[in-house]
Amino acid sequence: MQYINENDIERFSKYVKENKINLSYFNDENSFDFLIYAIEKDTIIKILEFIISNYSSLNYTCSVDWMRIKKPHSTNTNYQSPLFNAIANKKYNIARLLLKVGADINYKI
Repeated sequence: MQYINENDIERFSKYVKENKINLSYFNDENSFDFLIYAIEKDTIIKILEFIISNYSSLNYTCSVDWMRIKKPHSTNTNYQSPLFNAIANKKYNIARLLLKVGADINYKI
């Protein structure tokens, strides 16, 4: 997560590839999601694209209660999809990217 926080795509992608890390292995719908974490951290598009390339679907939900601890004024209430998170946080360039690569705007939480 350090490389995400530092917006260092080279080291992040190298680390993931060299260590054969499956990003979805660390995701837990009740506690953590790499993509939503990266959206919340204002990560550069290149890192978001890399994370997205490791996902089979963008139409899922994750509990965002873990984010409220670090971001107490967050707009989220319970569960969010990556697209909802981007729109709720006014990150429209990220929302456009998610729609372009398959996020369903009609996906229901």
